[in-house]
Amino acid sequence: MKEDTPPPSSPPPLPVFKMPRVHKQEYWSFVRLVAPSTEMPPGQTAWKTTDAELAYCLKCKTTFKYRSGSSASIRKHMNHEHPHELGSVGREAAVKRMKNALASKRKSSAVIFSPTKRTKKINPAEEEMATRALIEWIAKCLRPLSIVEDEELRFFITLVQTMHGIYELPSRRTITERMQAHAQQLRSLLKEKNAEEVDFYSLTTDMWTSRTTDSYIALTIHFMTDFFELRSYTLEVASFCGKHTEVRIRRKLRDLMYTWG
Repeated sequence: MKEDTPPPSSPPPLPVFKMPRVHKQEYWSFVRLVAPSTEMPPGQTAWKTTDAELAYCLKCKTTFKYRSGSSASIRKHMNHEHPHELGSVGREAAVKRMKNALASKRKSSAVIFSPTKRTKKINPAEEEMATRALIEWIAKCLRPLSIVEDEELRFFITLVQTMHGIYELPSRRTITERMQAHAQQLRSLLKEKNAEEVDFYSLTTDMWTSRTTDSYIALTIHFMTDFFELRSYTLEVASFCGKHTEVRIRRKLRDLMYTWG
């Protein structure tokens, strides 16, 4: 009897192996190359990319064609079948590359260079002027003194210092648009994370009124990871109009929870 051909969604009947020296890791996070047979040719100790004619996705258990020297089929599969995972892995890879670059720069700054390669340090007068400007900003804008210990602020300053040109702060309109777009991306990622990883959770809420008498309500989720680590995420901070009655608060919280599923 003729053996049936396995469907595309079945596991590959042959061994799979990782693609070496990947340029864009995000496209190969779930993809492996399929070996042409169960036994290697004589004298060969590892499979090569030129040996493979098929690729296999660990995420959706799909086998598709692969041509050596081209990742077009890999990109097509990931963009079409796993756009959310691709975006998430891509962002994580970009952040990792950035942090590695900054860590490398911080590490290299401690190394003694020759005078021609040594990073130029500002003189005492410039340092005093910068520190005075920092003090005035903290005082005039009522910023906490601990802001100089803020890791994200230090990360931002270090990032700017690694650039080879002048960075101009964006306008309020631009930063607002970018912030809203970034918030939407984080909402989508958090919804996926909650749906996949969170089985039990608790919700807390808080309300306050600003100095301009604008009222707000916040909704925060709390849960434990599989490693018993507490996680808390603020899901929403929404404006609250009208009186703070029980009925209105209950209705607002219900709407916020409905938004998050």
